[in-house]
Amino acid sequence: GFYMVCRAFEGLRIRADTKFKLGVILLVSFFGVLLTSGPIFGWSSMLLVYQEEGVYSHLCNHTTDAIGNLTMNGTKTCVESDLRLNLVYTVALIAVILASLPAGAFLDWQGPQASVLLGASLLATACILLALADPITFDSYIIGYLLFSLSGVSIYLGIIPLAELFGEHRSAVISIFNITFDSSTAVFMFFQLVLNKHAGLSSSGFWWIFLFAPLTALVCVPFWPKSGRASDREDYELIEDGDEIDP
Repeated sequence: GFYMVCRAFEGLRIRADTKFKLGVILLVSFFGVLLTSGPIFGWSSMLLVYQEEGVYSHLCNHTTDAIGNLTMNGTKTCVESDLRLNLVYTVALIAVILASLPAGAFLDWQGPQASVLLGASLLATACILLALADPITFDSYIIGYLLFSLSGVSIYLGIIPLAELFGEHRSAVISIFNITFDSSTAVFMFFQLVLNKHAGLSSSGFWWIFLFAPLTALVCVPFWPKSGRASDREDYELIEDGDEIDP
């Protein structure tokens, strides 16, 4: 797949600065799909982090230990807290399913550039809400993960039309996007196993760091294809080998 993308660049006779811009957009799109399209399907890893942090532990019939931690039979979880966390996941999952059709309609109406802009804005809002979330004073977990799921759908649909810029190699680019989508389910697992367990990064810190993803997408939006059709190739002055060009 990546070999075919490299061959696609070789087959495009364009200025070096245009090729560089296209390469940056393609790289950003890969990371966009990886970080936003399917992480919610790896919820079990984030669930373990929230259980360890005692999110919604105030719903339990708890006792207080010597240093003030809320406990329930030696843990910070109970049926009530697990049900509330599962509700967060359920709402986010339903949002992914129901948002696909309207997000597709918005893509047809406004184009991939507007779709990515909308998704990046929703993602930035979600990151801030989840970074500031507190189950007692500011319970924004449900709305945060709802916006996170909606942003992933919008960004993914806005990224797929980028393949049109690669002409006959569009299928290879789309295949890489699909593979990246499947890999995105491991994002939360990487956070839980590496950043949280070994580096001690909290869920709040994770979302503050994650904020770089929508900010990067917002910076790249002006360079994104506008219509999602083959005509976008003209905006990038893309000419494949064998095409007629003006002297």
